[in-house]
Amino acid sequence: MRKRERILVTMTSWHKRIGNVEAVVKTLLNQTLPADKIILNFCIQDFPNLEEDFPESLRSLIEQHHQIETYWYIENYKAWKKHLHVIEIAGDDDLILSTDDDHLYPSDFIEKMYVSYCYYGK
Repeated sequence: MRKRERILVTMTSWHKRIGNVEAVVKTLLNQTLPADKIILNFCIQDFPNLEEDFPESLRSLIEQHHQIETYWYIENYKAWKKHLHVIEIAGDDDLILSTDDDHLYPSDFIEKMYVSYCYYGK
């Protein structure tokens, strides 16, 4: 049996929704099929002190989970930020799953998306 593709989950947020991010990330960490990497994208204009501008509980969550990576943009590309960095780091066989910062995901979300991908073809 061949090894499955890496699953990269990407999400963009900004200062008005930073309070949502911890809860959303927790739903992404609690999946029946876990992501190999969760990439959180932010703009320095919104968070000039980088992670120091995050709520303490979010900083702690990021520190506790090695698969969470934060990525910083100087220019604000709005929602497109979640696509730009992940495309740069993804391998040819990696799967990219884009998520929103205002939605709590059911525990089988990634698994259902992966099964759909496998069923309907690449």
